[in-house]
Amino acid sequence: METAEEFKVQQERTLETLKKDFRLC
Repeated sequence: METAEEFKVQQERTLETLKKDFRLC
């Protein structure tokens, strides 16, 4: 089970990835 902190970090990483993918489009 993930802690709140780990979940927060994971969300931020996902957002960063989405931003990078969006720029490529």
